Formats: sequence, structure tokens, C-alpha cells
Amino acid sequence: MRYLSRMESISQFVLYGTGALFAAAALKTVYVKAVRSDILVDVSISPVLKQMRWPVHASHRGGSRAWPENTMLAFRNAVGMTGGVGEVPRTQVIEFDVQKSRDNILVIMHDYNVATTTNGTGLISQLTLDEIKKLDAGYRFTTDEGLTYPYRGKGITVPTLEEVLSTFVPIKELLFYIDFKSPGAVADTLEVVKRFGIEERIIMGAIPTDANLEVRRLKPSCVPVTPDKNSMILMYAMYCLGLLWVVPMRFEIVGTTAHRWGFKVLTPGLVKAFHDRGRLLAVFGPHIDTPEGQLDCIRMGVDMLFTDRPDVLSVTLEGLAKEKESTNKALS
Repeated sequence: MRYLSRMESISQFVLYGTGALFAAAALKTVYVKAVRSDILVDVSISPVLKQMRWPVHASHRGGSRAWPENTMLAFRNAVGMTGGVGEVPRTQVIEFDVQKSRDNILVIMHDYNVATTTNGTGLISQLTLDEIKKLDAGYRFTTDEGLTYPYRGKGITVPTLEEVLSTFVPIKELLFYIDFKSPGAVADTLEVVKRFGIEERIIMGAIPTDANLEVRRLKPSCVPVTPDKNSMILMYAMYCLGLLWVVPMRFEIVGTTAHRWGFKVLTPGLVKAFHDRGRLLAVFGPHIDTPEGQLDCIRMGVDMLFTDRPDVLSVTLEGLAKEKESTNKALS
């Protein structure tokens, strides 16, 4: 019996030791990639972020669960402007994705394949702007799992970066979050941004490490950037180990979803850990598409809510403002 007990102990030691080695190897791989992406250097907070009202109302792809994503219709609805003088936009930030067409025009689309949101097929990088403009950008949008498609045939097209900025840059209170899927569009996008003179109204990000590195290499110093996927994995792993404080950071905004890997990762402790490092926390994903999820994030101190339902978030924030006003009146 003692022999079996000893063998079981040895087996458990080998099993746990092997698991620890694999975990260490994986963490090292992610760490090396993060270092190579040039993310681990401290910087000061950008003036872009000082313009924001807390909590920040940000419209992810213009509101991809409310309207056809990354379209002028979505952006206009998210902003909620009617043309009045001195109007304040309903959303503070519109987020969109920039890619290049075959003829090197910067267009707004999240997926590489146009079939995801339009009635066309093929990679956007293999289509000319003329071909892209013929597509119906409202074709795939549905809110009832395909029973109806309310925006088909409504003349909604894929916009260019020039069209978006020409329309919305005049709204001085509005900021722009530009996301990249590959490094090829970064340099041309920055040229357009500089031509419009809006460097201090831009946030940039890229999940792919190579695109994120290109953003960091070329961006003006005033432009805040969110980290790539490998860096976020590293940051979360170090937070879980209680070692986030040892990791230098070269980004001003940390982006995460509320749930990852089958469990909730967004906690008050995570928010506080990044706030202690002087960084803002932005949340994406379905958790912040409902009033309950939005209030959950706000109560935890989340700084930026990149929601796919900006219409719902507007109602939530209006309710909080009225509640605060009533409380102040009662105390006065």
C-alpha cells in the first residue's frame, strides 16, 4: 500500500510539473511576442483622453446590433445629430475598422470577406472601390435570426474613410477609434488623419500583433493605442498572478470583454488594477448591450463602454443622469 501511495504521489508530481512547464512555455511565448510588439514601455496619458466625459459612450462599429455595422446609417444614428447648432453628440466615440481595397482606397469594413455583411463575395482586398460600392451593406443585418432583413435594398453602401471623416469631423465633440486588421492600411490612414488635422481626436488599436506594431511605429505621440491580443493575454495572466505591477505599459487604454474562456474576467479587482497603473479600461462585447450589463460595468468603474447597442446605452446614461439630479435636489 505504501508503494502504491508513493507511486501515486510521484505520478501527481510528474503530472502537475508537466502542466506547469507547459504553462510557463506558453506564457513565455506570449511574453516574447508582446515584447516584440514594443508594448512594454511606459508613456504619459494622451490629451485625447482628457476630452472624454465619464463613463464614455462609445459605439462599436456604429452599433452593430442596432443597425448595419460600419455604415453611414449606423454612425449617424449613433451620433444622433439633427444638424442643430451647438448640439452635443449622443455618443462620444464612433469605432470602425479600416481596410484597403484592391485599388488602395481606404474603406470601412470589419471582416476580410465582404460576404459577412453584404450580398457580395470575396476578400475586400481583391475588390476595387467601384465593385465594393455596388454591394448592399445592409443585406445581412437582422435582429430576429433571419426572419426579416429590414435594411435590404435601402441603398446602404460600404463607406470610405474619407466619407466618414468628411461627414463627422465637423462635430467637434466626437472622437474616432480606428481599428486595423492588417498593417497595410496604417500608413495611408495616418496620412488622411493628418490631412484632416484630427490627430488629437483619434484612438487607434489592432488585435493582430503585426498591425499593432505598425500603429505604434507610425502614430503621432498624442494618439492613444490599445494593445494587441498577445499583450492582453500577458497582462491578464500577470494580473492573475498578482504581478501586473511589474509590467511596464505602452498603451493608455486596456480593452477586454466581460467574459473570456468560459468565465467572467471583468471584476472590480481587474478595473482597480489597471486604474492603479494609470490606465483606462474599455469593455466590448454582448455584456454591455443590455441595461443590466451596462450598469454592472459602470458600477465597477469601467471607463469606456464600446457597445453594439448605443441606443440602449444612451437610455441607461440618461436614467443615471436623472437619478443623480434627483439625488442632488433632495440633498440641497
